[in-house]
Amino acid sequence: MKKFFYFLLIFGHLGFSFTFVVLGDRTSGAKDEIFKQIIEEIKILKPDFGINVGDLIEGNKKDSLAILKEWEKVLGMLKETNIKWYFTPGDHDIFSELSEKIYLSLIGKTYYSFSFANAHFIILDNSRYNSYFEIPSEMIDWLERDLESHKKYQWKFVFFHRPFWRYEYENKRLKDFPLHQIFKKYKVNYVFSGHDHFYTYLFYDSIHYFQVGPSGSKYKIYFDEKEGAFQNYLFCKVEKNQVAIAVIKPGSIFSKEKIMLEKIISKERFKKEGIRLTTLVINEEKEEDTIKLYLTNPLREKISGNFFWNFPSESYLFDVEKGNFILEGKSEVSYQFIVKIKKPHQIYPLPKLYLFINYQNEKDSLIFLLPVKRKIRLKRGELYSLEEFSKDDGTLANLGNKIIINYNHENFYINYSAEEFYQFDSLLFYFAKNQDSILEIFKTAKEEKLKISQIRIIGDKIEKFPKKEKKEKGEIKIPLKEILTNNYSYLNIKLYKGEEVFYLKIPFDFDVKNWYQLHFDK
Repeated sequence: MKKFFYFLLIFGHLGFSFTFVVLGDRTSGAKDEIFKQIIEEIKILKPDFGINVGDLIEGNKKDSLAILKEWEKVLGMLKETNIKWYFTPGDHDIFSELSEKIYLSLIGKTYYSFSFANAHFIILDNSRYNSYFEIPSEMIDWLERDLESHKKYQWKFVFFHRPFWRYEYENKRLKDFPLHQIFKKYKVNYVFSGHDHFYTYLFYDSIHYFQVGPSGSKYKIYFDEKEGAFQNYLFCKVEKNQVAIAVIKPGSIFSKEKIMLEKIISKERFKKEGIRLTTLVINEEKEEDTIKLYLTNPLREKISGNFFWNFPSESYLFDVEKGNFILEGKSEVSYQFIVKIKKPHQIYPLPKLYLFINYQNEKDSLIFLLPVKRKIRLKRGELYSLEEFSKDDGTLANLGNKIIINYNHENFYINYSAEEFYQFDSLLFYFAKNQDSILEIFKTAKEEKLKISQIRIIGDKIEKFPKKEKKEKGEIKIPLKEILTNNYSYLNIKLYKGEEVFYLKIPFDFDVKNWYQLHFDK
C-alpha cells in the first residue's frame, strides 16, 4: 500500500498537462508599452508559471538605489500576471558586484532547478561569461549532478541568457560543444536563450534550441522581421507525450519553425559567398575588358531573380545590361559581360550591379560595386599623377588634390603638396610585393613623423609590426627592394578627413590582387 501511494505521489501527475510562458529580453532600450501589452496577454493566457531568459532591467548603474528602483518597477509589472516567475540572470541584470548582491537579495540564486509535474527545469547563469570555457567548473559539475538525479523525468528544459549554442552552430562546432554533449548525454529536450534580440529556432541532435527574441527591448536593426527581428515571447504546453510551443508576437501567434537558423545562415552565406564579381582591369593600352558574375546557391531550394547594371554612359558601355536567372538547389551559374571603357582616366562613379532575389517565397535586393583596378606602367624618371579618389559608395571624391609618383634605379617616390594634404587628418599608403608582405606608410597632418610598418596577413587577421619612424614633409622615399617583386608592386591609398574616408581603389580590402598594379620598366 505504501508503495502504491509513493507511486501516485511521484508519477500520478503524468496524466496532466500544464503551460508556461518564456519571456525574452526587456532591455536594452526597454519599450514599456510592448512589455505591458505582453503582461496583459499573459493574464489572458493564464499559464501555470513564467520564465524569463535574462535582461529585465537596463542596469549598468553604480547607484544601488537606481538599480533597486528598476527592479521594483519590473517586478511590479510581473506581479500583475498573478503567476509564479522563475528568473534567469542576464548581463544587464548582473554587471557588477553590487548588482549581483542586489540580484541575490531580491531574486535569489543565479543557477538552480525545479520540477513541475512530469518536467524538470534548470536555470544556468552565463550572464558574466563570454564563452562556455569561462563558466566556473562548479556550475558545470552541479549541472551534471542535477541532470543525473532527475534523469527519470520525461521532459527536461534548460535556460541561460547568452546563446552559446548558436555561436557554436554558426561556427560548425555544435556537435563537439561540451554543453551540447552534456544535454545530449542526459536527454535534455529543450534549451532556451536570449541576449541577441532576434528570434530563431534550431532542431539539432533531437534537442530543440530556441533563441527568444525581444520582449520589449529593441531588436537587431540590421535584421528584418523575416529574419527574426520582431517582438515576441513563447507559450509552451507540456503534456504526457508531447510539448507544443507557439511563438507569439503581441497580437499574433506563429509556429516555432517561423525563423529557422539554417535559413538565416544560408541566406547570409548566399549574400556573402554566393555572389562574386571579377575585377575590371583598366590600362592605357586597351579599350575593353571581360568580367564575370558568379552565382552559387547554397540552399536546397530554388533561387530565382534578375539583375541590371547602372553605369555612367559617358565612361562605360556593357554588351549585356540586364538578365534573369534561375538557380536550382546546390547549383551555380556564371554570366559574362564585355565592358567597353570609354574614358580610362575617369573610372568614377563605378558601375553598380542591382540584384533582385526570390527564395522561399521571400524577396531581397542587393547592390554591388564593380571592382575596378588600374594597371599602370611607370617609366624611370617620369612623373605619374594619381588624381581620382573615391568615396565608399564608388562616387568621385572631387578632392582637388593629386599625388605624384615616380622612381629611379634605387627608390620609389611619393610627392604631394603638404599644404593641400594638411586638410586631411591622416594619409595611409599601402604597398605589397604579395599577399603576405604589405608595407603600410602612415602620415598624420599634425605630426611630422612618418610611421612605416610591415603588415603580415595571417588567416583573417592582420598583424602590424612597427618598423621605423622618420621625419618627412611632402615627399616619401621608399627603397625599391621593399616593394618590388619581378618589376611589379601593388598600391592602395586611404585618406581620412573627420568621419569621411577616401580611397584610391574601391572596394578597399587586403586582397592585394585587386589593388592598383604598378609595372616598373627595367
